[in-house]
Amino acid sequence: IGHASLLRSNSRGAHFRDDFPDTGALDSSYFTCIQKTSDGLSLEQQPVEFSLISPGDSLLSEDEPDSLVAVS
Repeated sequence: IGHASLLRSNSRGAHFRDDFPDTGALDSSYFTCIQKTSDGLSLEQQPVEFSLISPGDSLLSEDEPDSLVAVS
């Protein structure tokens, strides 16, 4: 977990870094993948594929409210 956090160069949600406080662009989001190898640990970044919806888009139609929570 420590190695993965050092590989990040941005902050997002609970994964905040004082030295990299910016969140970075959502369209360049990535997963940090760690794999055990015979030489130790292999760390790599793999892009997030937004297959259902892209950052900034909405599944709601234009005439839907901003929230799906009913107001009573």
